[in-house]
Amino acid sequence: MIRFFRTLFMRKNSIKGASLILMATLVSSNILGLFRNRFLAQKITPANLDTYLAAFRIPDLIFNLLILGAISSAFIPVFVNYLRRKDYQTAWHVASSVINIAIIVLTIVPIILAIFMPHITPLLVPGFNESQQLQTTQLSRWLLLTPLFFGISYIMGGILNSFKRFIVYSLSPLIYNLSIIIATLLLADHYGVMGVVFGVVGGAFLHMVIQIPTVVKLGFHWQPVADFRHKSVRRIGKLMVPRMIGLGANQLILIVVTFLASTWKGNVTYFNFANDIQTFFSVVFGASFAIAVFPFLADFAADGDKKKFLESLNLAAKQILYFIIPCSVLLFLLRSEIVRLTLGTGHFSWSATVATANSLGAFAIGIWAASLVQLLARAFYAYEDTRTPAIAGIISAIVTIILSFVLSRINLGHLSFANLSLDFPLKAVGLALAVSLGSIFNVVVLAILLRIKLKYADGFDFAKTVFKYLFASVVLGFVAQLIKYYIGWQVNMQTFQGVLLKTTATIVISFGFYLLITYLLKCEEFSAFLEVFKKRVTPPDDIAVDQTVGAKQSQQE
Repeated sequence: MIRFFRTLFMRKNSIKGASLILMATLVSSNILGLFRNRFLAQKITPANLDTYLAAFRIPDLIFNLLILGAISSAFIPVFVNYLRRKDYQTAWHVASSVINIAIIVLTIVPIILAIFMPHITPLLVPGFNESQQLQTTQLSRWLLLTPLFFGISYIMGGILNSFKRFIVYSLSPLIYNLSIIIATLLLADHYGVMGVVFGVVGGAFLHMVIQIPTVVKLGFHWQPVADFRHKSVRRIGKLMVPRMIGLGANQLILIVVTFLASTWKGNVTYFNFANDIQTFFSVVFGASFAIAVFPFLADFAADGDKKKFLESLNLAAKQILYFIIPCSVLLFLLRSEIVRLTLGTGHFSWSATVATANSLGAFAIGIWAASLVQLLARAFYAYEDTRTPAIAGIISAIVTIILSFVLSRINLGHLSFANLSLDFPLKAVGLALAVSLGSIFNVVVLAILLRIKLKYADGFDFAKTVFKYLFASVVLGFVAQLIKYYIGWQVNMQTFQGVLLKTTATIVISFGFYLLITYLLKCEEFSAFLEVFKKRVTPPDDIAVDQTVGAKQSQQE
């Protein structure tokens, strides 16, 4: 059994295999995330949920600025270049330096922020009362432990991705969400929201620990160095600065959203819960493809093989849209049912359900864009261009923030359209709509700039394929509405079982029609329902680095 898991974790993955692994584990992780939110809604009062979710803003800001940008845009391309040259000694030296620098920074910065947190919190959530602000400060100080654990974990994950080993990396979020769920169920009744925070910190620690054995097995041995002067370490620092700015813009959006939502009771929770549900789809059908294809895009870019780069990029984009467009339609049509199933329990009232469902409907408009942004940004990173996505992100953030101030405060009385019942001001719904429109703006800008960069003018085939998806999605929406109303009259919608039956039947039957239509339209991506990426786009074996050689070379040197 031990040998089986060792072989499984050490196995090298192709784009096809990596995508399947990441999609399966990301689906599982995000399902756990939805269960996590359900248990939170059941165990924690809305006021405490607002403080709990607001407390994540500063720790998340640190992690996104100092680590996530470095790994996704800077560390992997630089590290891969050493693996391709089989220069394992330098590769591990650079990895150790990056880890040690991260430990230093992610220890000092959180300590400073923890000291000043009582002064930061009132600026972040001015709408909270004094008790809520005090609790937000206390929770934030505990959560400031997580950037250190996540920082080390994501660097380990970057190493695994560079070696095309995705299984352990993709299991980490499962462990994290399980830790929060267990803490919520076992500790929330006695320790309240603080018990949940213990689960978050413990989950972040486990997120890190689970990846260490496989990284060591690949040949990594920690070195007590922080080589700031090494050219590759400095290169990583240079590459990550634009990405930090771009991610900083995204985090600024969330900070502004939290600032605005705090002035209306419960809206921090409504926005975040709706965002978590829509993130399920953008992560599963956007991030999984983008993460899996990125190391290969980096390889093709390093080889100067523009043809294979474009083939892989176009195929990944088509596969993302093949799944995300119908999911967006179903998410909009079944938003109330989905929120009732995932959150309608305990302290989560009917008014909270309606507000969250309306916010989810606004998010559904831009899910396709949020999914593609993750892929297009990595296309630039593959060419070690972090500046362009950063500029696009900053402009999009400005647009989103302006829209957030405007849309969240619009007051037109009462509106009911397509079962979307809104009592204005829009509040969390307007904030969600602003984020969706900002994502659409971002993806359009990135697509235009990428076409200019690659001097790629032929988009007719891609547009024709997407039009087929849109047509099939219209059929799906029509069928979904018929099934939804018919079953709604046949079952007791006041029970969990009735809502579950209605939702499941609508999704299964309507998505079956979508698959049928795409099959009749001869969409090549129909095969993706069984196999995410076609074998013909899997890179040759010599692109990937052999794990045994890497381990042996490292040990010898």
